[in-house]
Amino acid sequence: MAQKKKLNIAQKSILYLFLCLCGVVAFVALLIYPAQRSLDQLDREIIQHQEQLDKQKILFPVYQELFKQLKLPDTKVLPFPEETELSKERIGEIPSIFAEIARVYNLEADVIPDVNSIPSGAGILRVNATVQGKFFDFRNFLVDLGGTPYLRHIEEIQVKAMPEFKQFTLKMWLALGE
Repeated sequence: MAQKKKLNIAQKSILYLFLCLCGVVAFVALLIYPAQRSLDQLDREIIQHQEQLDKQKILFPVYQELFKQLKLPDTKVLPFPEETELSKERIGEIPSIFAEIARVYNLEADVIPDVNSIPSGAGILRVNATVQGKFFDFRNFLVDLGGTPYLRHIEEIQVKAMPEFKQFTLKMWLALGE
């Protein structure tokens, strides 16, 4: 009978040992292994972000230099001259004044004052102009034209595309004095 109890105790010990091992394996399988996997995933993400940060540290000076080059100074500010009037004696000078402004920007201008557009006592004169050249040169021409003190407004701008250049037709109104 003593042998049975010894065997029984040995069997119970093995059973307890087996149950404890199953508990440890279950603990590792259910808690530690998933936590370790998530930590490994976080480590991989940290490494990726660190590599990306290192690349950005390397490229940041290049970015700053390109950004400085991109910031172009404002060379043209829209002019707001004091409004004056053009004397009637100077109507003949209008084509040469506008042609000179166009020449500065490599444009060809044909300017014709419309003396028939002067209504009695209104003090304004319509000028028709045809300008040929590149679009961005025309933009600069318009900015300088806006600096003309006797220009009241531009009524119409038409753009016609030609094979080698663009043709711009303008109708402008100038203030006339005595």
